[in-house]
Amino acid sequence: MLSDEIHRLVGGEHPELLTRLAPLLEKFGRDLDERSDKQTSALIDRVVRQFDPADPTSPMSKHASELARQQASLTATLDTNHKALEAKVDELSRAIKVAKSAAAIASVGQGRRAVEGDQGGQVRRRHRERDDTQG
Repeated sequence: MLSDEIHRLVGGEHPELLTRLAPLLEKFGRDLDERSDKQTSALIDRVVRQFDPADPTSPMSKHASELARQQASLTATLDTNHKALEAKVDELSRAIKVAKSAAAIASVGQGRRAVEGDQGGQVRRRHRERDDTQG
């Protein structure tokens, strides 16, 4: 390709310059191909290392370890919050049970007082009747 372009530019009836440059151009082309192959391989190797999570120096590995650290932190926070919420729900449940028990005891006590009050009224009536008959 390079040889063709040079031939077009400096060629002619007697391409002596082209004849002398041909081996040099071919060597230059081969060297250029080899260098570009090596540089491309080196670039691909670097890119592969950067995206290799098994390599601790790669950005992907660092990113993966940071994500794992954040996940562990989030999991610990969620567990702590869950346990605190669970304790509060248990406490609230106990408070409701205590309130229900207190209400039940209070209603039993009021019923008993009503019965006692009624019995007390009967006792007073009997006393009055007794007093009336005696007096």
